[in-house]
Amino acid sequence: MLRNPLLNKSSRAQSIFNRAVKHYQKQEFDDTIAELNHVLASYPRHTSALLIRGASYQQRGDVERALTNYNELLDIFPQDADAHMMRAQAHVQTGNLDGAIADASAVIAADPKSCNAYMLRGMAYARKKDYENALADNTQAVDKAGKKPLNLSTAVGNRGVTRRKSGDYFGSITDLTEAISYAQKIKYDEARYMRLSQSYGSRADAYIKEKQYDKALADLDDAMKNALRIRNLDIQHLLIASICGTRSETYTGKGEFDKALTYCAEAIRYEPQVAEFYEIRSKIYQALNDIEHTAADLQTAEQLKLLYPAKQTQVLNTPESGKPNAGRSRRNSLLFIVFIVVLGFALPLLGSTGTLLQLFSGAAGNSSTYSDYFLGQQSYEAGKYGDAVGHYNDAIKNDPKMVEAYTRRASAYAALGNITAALADCDKAVQLEPKNAAGYLARADIDQNNNDLNGALTDYAAAITANPHSGEAHYERGLLRQSINDLNGAIDDFTQTIAVIDDTDYVNEPYLSRGLALRAQKEYDHALIDFSAAIKADSSSVEGYFDRGLTYQDKQDPANAIVDFTKVLKLEPGHPQAQMMRDYITKNSAARSTPDPIK
Repeated sequence: MLRNPLLNKSSRAQSIFNRAVKHYQKQEFDDTIAELNHVLASYPRHTSALLIRGASYQQRGDVERALTNYNELLDIFPQDADAHMMRAQAHVQTGNLDGAIADASAVIAADPKSCNAYMLRGMAYARKKDYENALADNTQAVDKAGKKPLNLSTAVGNRGVTRRKSGDYFGSITDLTEAISYAQKIKYDEARYMRLSQSYGSRADAYIKEKQYDKALADLDDAMKNALRIRNLDIQHLLIASICGTRSETYTGKGEFDKALTYCAEAIRYEPQVAEFYEIRSKIYQALNDIEHTAADLQTAEQLKLLYPAKQTQVLNTPESGKPNAGRSRRNSLLFIVFIVVLGFALPLLGSTGTLLQLFSGAAGNSSTYSDYFLGQQSYEAGKYGDAVGHYNDAIKNDPKMVEAYTRRASAYAALGNITAALADCDKAVQLEPKNAAGYLARADIDQNNNDLNGALTDYAAAITANPHSGEAHYERGLLRQSINDLNGAIDDFTQTIAVIDDTDYVNEPYLSRGLALRAQKEYDHALIDFSAAIKADSSSVEGYFDRGLTYQDKQDPANAIVDFTKVLKLEPGHPQAQMMRDYITKNSAARSTPDPIK
């Protein structure tokens, strides 16, 4: 291990970069940008810093600054696929669809098998109403998706939405039904819930077009059930607005305008800067012959499009798309990807009747329950944990069996330091749905934050018993075991994680983690296999090349170590530790060994 002898001034930049990554993973974008400004002041060609700073600006809605960062990165390294994909998404947000198509085409030219790039380009064509090219790209994406249910669900669902926009409602319903069947086979919980929500919601929108309102409402209810199980609050926040918007359109079609106005008002309250919700409400007012309110909402919609153009093309984080390689995190490392670059059928916000994500509504008759639940979410995100508890209390009074309200209230109690109440809520969630891993995972998180590691291990085991396919439970337990030096147990869990999430593209993290555990056991050959597998899953994995380089150095194979550190520097020019390691090895070794066949 040669890190410590090589520490010098440049290691401080690496430390700052690592802090920025942690801020990013916590979605603290202002802090991320501030830290990366320091890194880039010393290393202006640090491509990972440029990529993550651009993504941070993009998350904040400052798309122009995001584009500036992506442009600088591509000037340094024109072949960077992540930067092309991220810039394509930014172009979509600014309405530069030709730019988005050009960037996606650049990725396709470099990698003709890129399912993600075809989906992105197809979405851009669809927004241009070039449905012929859009459907061609959608079909290419389906062909490139392989046998992975997650990719197939996204690609087929995306084609279903394009068919709906082109007026082929039967074809749309057929595709989205197929997307639902693929989504049900996804082993990874967070991805499965998200894809099912999107697929049911999108099919509901096609049913609305066919005026099959009861079928639409049934799909929207199924979408809600899945959405409420999603643990990532940012994703759920976007879905909440869609719940109300799509419900509003459904009731408008049924002629129940009071309900339509109620749900549209909820959508606007939750996402007040989204123009489409005002357009939806204007149609309701128009149906009621309320000319004054119709005009006012249309005017507001146009103003919002001018003031907040990026807000009109919001997207979700998702667990399967390409991403900036921000490094490894403890919590949600398998869940949190910087930004969707495969916008898929989750993205289109504007359209004749489609709402944000074209998703679902709340269950009929329970609007107050979900309203209280949503208010709790808002209060929690604003740091008003006491208010959040109050809103969750109201939601539970209306629906005492709402498991999600208990797990969310547990998080609020934990934030207030009331661990006893937090654990009681987790216990209640487990009691209500003992086969739902969410309650056990929430309790494990609280246990771990309170240094009750044995309790956390017990709860992870219970989560795995409840859902043997929970990749998150295996992975989080593996990280915990690794932290207490139970390396054999950690390796077993990472192996299980790899087995249950083999239907996703994002499998490099468990390979990296297992490789580190194997390296700590000095099982260098097996560690090299894992780092190589991580690189195969993500060919731009700076961490994969760096850790493999360190392993070669531990194995006294300086030639291969230099090859990997050189690759790191190509992917991330200015990477201080890679530069130091390469210089150190070059100066202190003849480096005569031959390249390893494992490459």
